[in-house]
Amino acid sequence: MENPRARLDAIFRGVTLKWQGPKGAYRAPWRALPEHMGKPDTVSRTHRRWAHAKLWRRLLQAVFEPDAPEELRGLAHWICCAYRRAIRVMGLAAITFARTLGAHSALPAPPHWLPDERLHAPWQRLVQGIAAALAAGLPWQPPPGLAGEADLPLLWDRIIGRKPLPRWAEPA
Repeated sequence: MENPRARLDAIFRGVTLKWQGPKGAYRAPWRALPEHMGKPDTVSRTHRRWAHAKLWRRLLQAVFEPDAPEELRGLAHWICCAYRRAIRVMGLAAITFARTLGAHSALPAPPHWLPDERLHAPWQRLVQGIAAALAAGLPWQPPPGLAGEADLPLLWDRIIGRKPLPRWAEPA
């Protein structure tokens, strides 16, 4: 890479570009980058490579450190935008990591719409309990905290997340 600073500037520009659609603004594709910023596929490829290398994760963690330098904190918006765009590459663990840091601006949608891997084990225990009760011919009783079968879809949404997420749900 000839000029990493120019590439980083192009990535920051690409992750903050918005397009105006019929239902409001949404994230613009990489091809919307101005020509002087370089080839869009090269910029997006670099962004994905840095996501695989966990660069965005390390930068997000550094920004949210209590003793982070002011210069780095000044880049928080762009780092959060780059992290948000890289979540598809980094997977569910990236959502959990941002939640753990309290970096809600780095999440691609409101937190209650996103999957939560910490709930997978309780959900599996609940399903196993229901299956065991039904197999034994016993009536199923909801666990404490659930009002009954009506709360199961809500719990499912919290574990798996809403699908599909509307475009307008992404923070600006």
